[in-house]
Amino acid sequence: MKPLILGTALLTLGLAACSSLATSPALPQAAALEARLEPARREAHVPLIAVAYIRDGQVRWTRLLGDADTLAAAGDSPLFNQASLTKPAFALMVLHQVETGEITLDTPLWQDWVDPDLADDPRHRQLTPRLALSHQTGLPNWRGRGDLAFIFDPGSRHEYSGEGFEYLRRALEKRTGRSMAALMEASVLAPAGMTDTHFGWQDSLGARFVPGDAGTGLESVSERTPNAAANSFGTIDDYGRFIAWVSRGAGMDATLFAQMQVSQARHPDPAEQFGLGWKLLPGGDETMLWHDGREAGLYNFALALPDRREGLVMLGKGQHGELLVRPLVKTLLADGDDWLARMDRQIWNYIGSVPREQLGPMMQFLAGQPSFTAKLLHAAHTSLLEPLALDATQEAAARDAIDALAFAMIDGRVTPEQVQPLLAMLVEDHAGQPRRIEAMSPHQARTWLGAIAAATD
Repeated sequence: MKPLILGTALLTLGLAACSSLATSPALPQAAALEARLEPARREAHVPLIAVAYIRDGQVRWTRLLGDADTLAAAGDSPLFNQASLTKPAFALMVLHQVETGEITLDTPLWQDWVDPDLADDPRHRQLTPRLALSHQTGLPNWRGRGDLAFIFDPGSRHEYSGEGFEYLRRALEKRTGRSMAALMEASVLAPAGMTDTHFGWQDSLGARFVPGDAGTGLESVSERTPNAAANSFGTIDDYGRFIAWVSRGAGMDATLFAQMQVSQARHPDPAEQFGLGWKLLPGGDETMLWHDGREAGLYNFALALPDRREGLVMLGKGQHGELLVRPLVKTLLADGDDWLARMDRQIWNYIGSVPREQLGPMMQFLAGQPSFTAKLLHAAHTSLLEPLALDATQEAAARDAIDALAFAMIDGRVTPEQVQPLLAMLVEDHAGQPRRIEAMSPHQARTWLGAIAAATD
């Protein structure tokens, strides 16, 4: 089941500076971050996160927040598995190859590379950098142990695909005669000032590496090779510099940079918004570029707002780090509540696009995932309850109840069986088939919110 597109230094509370970059106007945000994020971090059982804040195109500060023993083990400059946050960095490298004329966004990749598994399928001739960077290749996320095969026609819809990024990497390496690492160094790392990011595992990284939670230690990464979609390792300072560089325009032609921020859908009414290497969240006169990265035992998140040259990064050790995205955005962005509401509506729109035969199984799946359950409930709250004009007290209580439910799921105090009825209230029968509800009456809203609160009593 594909996840929804649908998360000042006071050592006594576990917040430690890991960079000297700090300016006095930014420090109140760091203090507010601690006050809001530290309780959520503990309740979500996230042992360690690193945060960077970018304003005016510069990293203003970076911080580590975590349990005392984990902070001590991490040291001053820990290396995180960046997981899928590799994808935006790879995409920027590709766009710089486009800018120099090495390749175009619509160059057929078969001219340089054809995967042997797809050689007999003529659809491989439709693959281009544009389709790969916007997740429209028709390839699965990963091939697994079987042969690679198309799951839909290229360009006919979106499906998140690491294989699509890897296909593009192989084609570009063939075309240029240079390795991904060499291309990344020249086109991204050096221009962005990134000096501590590594593609593929190297034994020399072991002493500084932050393993994921849930038993995902060095053995889980020790044989990983450079990959366009994952397998990069870096510090919070370095990824902060990357987002700062992007917020300044990434040294790119303005027209191409603008194209990166536009939906690349080749099909009508896309349920998800993908630019070139980024997930997109339109917001009036500006667009948020964002991405996350998850593997067993870790969660990362980054966003950039180029129009205002602002951004943030969170790299984390812990399975449930996605639950920290809301307090992070709310604290660090002055209009964070507005952006969270846009995220919620985008998720709710996505749920409305799910084929009806898949909606029931999806709800069952979500009921076992604390962060996905919270994202869906917040999305429903914004889309269904905000039109009912709750007062500020009711609004805060409803949001708190949703978060409390997710934390209780992590602790095992609330089971998937208890969550399923709450999600079922968001679905109605329509001619014998389920569909997402379109509205709630005040009575339905009170009943739903009461059921959420009661689940954690």
